[in-house]
Amino acid sequence: MLYNRNIVLQIIRTHFSEQVEAKVMECVTDLEAYELEALFEDIVEYADLDLIDEMNVEDYTLDQDSQGCRVSGLLSVDALINGYIYFDKENMLIGSTKTNFEFVFGFDEYQDTFTGFSIESSL
Repeated sequence: MLYNRNIVLQIIRTHFSEQVEAKVMECVTDLEAYELEALFEDIVEYADLDLIDEMNVEDYTLDQDSQGCRVSGLLSVDALINGYIYFDKENMLIGSTKTNFEFVFGFDEYQDTFTGFSIESSL
């Protein structure tokens, strides 16, 4: 198969979008208070993922052998997140902001079948 950044991105969107979304949600929920305050420029106790706005494959490499091909690289994800505080026994939306996450990814391809997806924060 012939690869370029757009083809790699389309494979990720088509076959692994749920795993990407789950990883972004995990990263959003793991944000520390000081990180949230910097993002929202206000006091925010926690955040959740609203939507994934854009994804880009920044770089990728191919490792081919007789068993197929391992595609790995760097994925940039812009996400819209909502920030909340807990006040008077209610969750109050403080606002929304866009932030960027970068991940190292990899997947295997053999005869146009894509498996073995992995995604980790690049930090």
